[in-house]
Amino acid sequence: MNVAFCIVENIVWVRFSGHIDALDLIQLSADDNYLESLRKYRRVIFDYSQATSVNMGFEEIRQLSTITRVECNFTEHLHGAIVPLDDAGWIRAKRYAETVKPYGWEMVIVDSTEQAFEHLGARIPG
Repeated sequence: MNVAFCIVENIVWVRFSGHIDALDLIQLSADDNYLESLRKYRRVIFDYSQATSVNMGFEEIRQLSTITRVECNFTEHLHGAIVPLDDAGWIRAKRYAETVKPYGWEMVIVDSTEQAFEHLGARIPG
């Protein structure tokens, strides 16, 4: 799995590296430590800036959104930011954000990790 997360200033910072596909996100969503952190802090950054490629179509995004909608029952009013890898990532991120918004998750799409931390009221670790 090319996904790691840590807690920085009460934000769950999910960092992707290497080649990413839907299985990586499904595995993340099944990680009890990740879910506990998400539920505790209710702020998250999905940072794809260090990934080399992301292979997910709209069907995979739809399936991941379904998983997220289930999690919305346990993690209400989550705020987050998505740092996409490329233009295709912006399109995927926008669709994801639109899908989860009615369930109380507010996601913004930003150009950099620094912007993501700023949006969530924090500073990127130095």
